[in-house]
Amino acid sequence: MIFPKLKKNNSKQNIITLLTFFVITTGAGFYFVILPFSAQIIEEKKAIISEKVNLEKQTIRQKNIANLEKTIEQVKSEIKKIENSYINKNNQLEFITTLEGIAARNKVEQKINLSQSNKKDDKAKYIEEPLVLEVRGQHDNVIKYLLDIESLNYYINIKSLEMIAAENTTNNNVLSSALNEQARTNNNMSLRIIATTYWR
Repeated sequence: MIFPKLKKNNSKQNIITLLTFFVITTGAGFYFVILPFSAQIIEEKKAIISEKVNLEKQTIRQKNIANLEKTIEQVKSEIKKIENSYINKNNQLEFITTLEGIAARNKVEQKINLSQSNKKDDKAKYIEEPLVLEVRGQHDNVIKYLLDIESLNYYINIKSLEMIAAENTTNNNVLSSALNEQARTNNNMSLRIIATTYWR
């Protein structure tokens, strides 16, 4: 009779012992295995986040560099355009011929006054030279001439533009009133342009 009671106690005690052993083993495993790994996992997570942030920054830098390179190329092309708009100082005759061609094409009389200064500054990238153009012809032709001058590939800065009807262009009444009347009926006019040209 004592033995069956003992067996009951032993099985209860065995179950309690097993549960206690399981709890202690689980607690020890958690403490010695899972906690160190969880700390390592947290450190790895921080490292991954830091690497992700660095990669994003690097990607942004690369995009900025690519945009900067595009901008530099655009600026270089604009600089070439600007450099090509200067008149070559060795091609003065070509520039004058171009102006004469525009006048001939538009059937106007033209007087060119291009004075070149003897100032030479080796540090300057360009030289400014004054230009005065005096043009006479029919109103439409003078306007076409002006538009052609404006469309030249050269950089010309117009400081003053004066348009006068033909009857006001007589010098000291040299033209007779008959000629003056003819000029009015032909719709003639004068144009005077004072400008600055840029030479290299």
